[in-house]
Amino acid sequence: MNLQGSRTKKLATPLPALFDFSLYSNLFVASITSLASYYWQVQNELVSLHYLAFLFFATLFIYNLEHSQLKKRDFINKPKRSLWLQNNQRKVQIISLFAFVAYFGLFLYEVDQIRSISTLSMLLVCLLYCSDRFLKKTPLVKNALLALIWSTATVLMPYLWLNSIDITNTAWLVFTVYFIASFCNSLLSDWNDIKGDLEEGLISFSSRINKQRLKAIILTLSMLLFTVAAFSITPGFCLTALSYAILAFRKQNSEVYTYDFCLVLPLLFMAIP
Repeated sequence: MNLQGSRTKKLATPLPALFDFSLYSNLFVASITSLASYYWQVQNELVSLHYLAFLFFATLFIYNLEHSQLKKRDFINKPKRSLWLQNNQRKVQIISLFAFVAYFGLFLYEVDQIRSISTLSMLLVCLLYCSDRFLKKTPLVKNALLALIWSTATVLMPYLWLNSIDITNTAWLVFTVYFIASFCNSLLSDWNDIKGDLEEGLISFSSRINKQRLKAIILTLSMLLFTVAAFSITPGFCLTALSYAILAFRKQNSEVYTYDFCLVLPLLFMAIP
């Protein structure tokens, strides 16, 4: 009986290990970002597989760059992730190098002026986002910058990669949905990171106000997201809004990025005609 239990344990082990690898190497967030853009592109009948591949590798590289230097607060806020990154540093470096080569090659392929200017501008903004010590001292700036980067990369950049500057009103509405969703996501992330940030003297917006006010802000943004999403072509984000509201009511520090999984929910609607 013990032997059977041991075998069962061995068979069950690879799945959590694969999950950790996907999550902590940022393959998960790169996949979600690309799928979120694909979701919008399909709805808009404007699909660029070239850009989706570029977006995946660029997101993978930028997020790994942000987490390349582990800090004391990382081990306080997310000890499991930090230990995993510390023990798998070589693997992450190889993934990051491959992602850099891939996205740089995709960028150079059929490059033109509009694509060059827009893409390089986005990459510079991403590098600014990675300088988190300065940004975290300014309330809401990093949250807004992250939301701007994510919504621009997923909604507006496909137009520029297809040499189109005719961005429709619907696109701006979807941009607003993605912006609010990402902004809520970052507030929940900061809420998780309050303890470690305070240890290093970083006062984020989430740590400046009490939990009840922060909960009220997240609930208000969730209601706004639900309303805007309901009247756009991305109703799946109504599920994301409800998930954020639930997390605000039941907030606990989590090793797993529960709030990131809220972004998976709208993608389920891709399977619905």
